[in-house]
Amino acid sequence: MNLNETQKPQLNIGAVSGSIRITKAASFNQRAIIPHCNWFDNHEYFIIKDDGEKIIFQKCFMEVPKKAYRLPKTKVFTVLSDAELGTFEICADETNEDEAVVYYR
Repeated sequence: MNLNETQKPQLNIGAVSGSIRITKAASFNQRAIIPHCNWFDNHEYFIIKDDGEKIIFQKCFMEVPKKAYRLPKTKVFTVLSDAELGTFEICADETNEDEAVVYYR
């Protein structure tokens, strides 16, 4: 197949599947987030955004901002959030190689 200048090769990262578990943490508005997905493997720092409906995880690459969370060897993030408790699937439609989306409402 020939690629002309307007066509770009499609990146295939495969289907992302997995889940996260959200549990109570030490204080009232803290949550422990435990990822169960290989999307988090081989990466150490993430930006975590909670918009009240979903949690968005973004991988940090060259520069790590001050607000980034480090995924320790225990594989548990502790964040300030009012997210519901439970186990939630990663949205395969909105997840790509740099960003994972999890709806909890």
